[in-house]
Amino acid sequence: MPRRHLRIHIGDVSFDCNLPEEFEAFGMAKSMRFRTFSSDIVAVMKRFLRHGDVFIDVGANVGYLSAVGMSVVGRTGEVHSFEPVPKYYEHLRKLPVDNPQFKIICNNLAASDLTGVADIVVSSHNPGWNTMVPTFMDQADIMQVVTVSTICLDSYIEHPVHPRKVTLIKIDTESFELPVLRGLSKYFDSGERPIIVCEVAPKAYALLGYKVSDLSSYMKHYGYVPHGIRPRGGRFLVADLSSIQRTTDFVWLPHD
Repeated sequence: MPRRHLRIHIGDVSFDCNLPEEFEAFGMAKSMRFRTFSSDIVAVMKRFLRHGDVFIDVGANVGYLSAVGMSVVGRTGEVHSFEPVPKYYEHLRKLPVDNPQFKIICNNLAASDLTGVADIVVSSHNPGWNTMVPTFMDQADIMQVVTVSTICLDSYIEHPVHPRKVTLIKIDTESFELPVLRGLSKYFDSGERPIIVCEVAPKAYALLGYKVSDLSSYMKHYGYVPHGIRPRGGRFLVADLSSIQRTTDFVWLPHD
């Protein structure tokens, strides 16, 4: 039997739910169809983004959160998405085709602190777990290794055709978050402080020659304070990164 064409609407945005088979097996396709995928991150996006804003989605995968971002910033806003894995990028780039009334720019690139090329390891069973951290994934879990192009986000933002004022950046790069954030140093130096939603994976830091405290120090230098992603009493509570033992999402807010 042919697969039924599945499509959902997130606000006014159309999202194609005919996803690769591994999304069905892992349960991600179902959560996207029922709009429960990454609910904490979605809540943060809806809290801070407004019509006309600019949203950057780093590690966009097949584009579900990019679609959510489009639905929030509307036709006067912009979404810039980055997905290096070719298989998932092919699905991501359906978004602008299916939603020509919105402005979304899809980039088949990995964000980093260097412009060049690097290898990304693609998981054989978890389509949301693809990493640029060497040896972080067990050999038995590897489906393929792909050489991809990398870019610093500050140079991307500084390009004349791209907006300099970014409201929110979501980073989900499976332990590669510190190099991504280092690639924003020039943008931070210019005085801009977008809100950042970032997954932090402490167990991978030693593999890159870092410590989690390096992330804290870097962000503190630019006036950012980490907060838990789930607010209490309507407020985000300051978090202590030194105590985390597993991959955790944080909201980084400027101290002022």
